[in-house]
Amino acid sequence: MSFKVDLHKRVTEFIEDLPRSHQEDFGTFISFLQENPFQFQKQTFVLSQDSHNYDIEKCRGHKNRYRVRLGDYRAYYEIFKDENRIFILKLRPK
Repeated sequence: MSFKVDLHKRVTEFIEDLPRSHQEDFGTFISFLQENPFQFQKQTFVLSQDSHNYDIEKCRGHKNRYRVRLGDYRAYYEIFKDENRIFILKLRPK
């Protein structure tokens, strides 16, 4: 089951200002998230010859909100299972 990933407007603007390599890393994470949104511990995602570790944890006090570390950045997202949709709320430096 594939999920649709939507980005908050501020996240989109933040990504546009990142270096190209970080933009590509974030794109790789979005691909991972579309296929595996319910992984809640460190996971390795292999895309071609590169492997990426994603430290995903559920946010306390929220039913469907998660955070993930992406290198020097941290992203927060919410999963809407009934809509097969993921909304990325924030992306910021650690």
